Amino acid sequence: MNAAPSQSQDKFIVRLPDGMRERIKAAADANKRSMNAEIVARLEETFAPPIDLPPEEIQLDDEELVRMDRIMREFAELLANRRSRGLDEPMRLPPKNKLERD
Repeated sequence: MNAAPSQSQDKFIVRLPDGMRERIKAAADANKRSMNAEIVARLEETFAPPIDLPPEEIQLDDEELVRMDRIMREFAELLANRRSRGLDEPMRLPPKNKLERD
């Protein structure tokens, strides 16, 4: 997050659909950060600049590694469940928000 004083940072008022504030609050609580920090983190993830580094030069922080590990484990479990039920046809991935649940 930007270290500049909050008074000098841009402010933007947003109208949220019913129930979204509660969902943001729950996600912020789960991630142990403020609602503002949660919203900024989600926006930074969505609007991150493209990475032009070769994969061996990409460095991830602990939070990113934990998140990727969780997603990979959930995906492996999903594949194993499909195979155990004999489902071999191509599958559609769940929406992104389903992969990010805690």
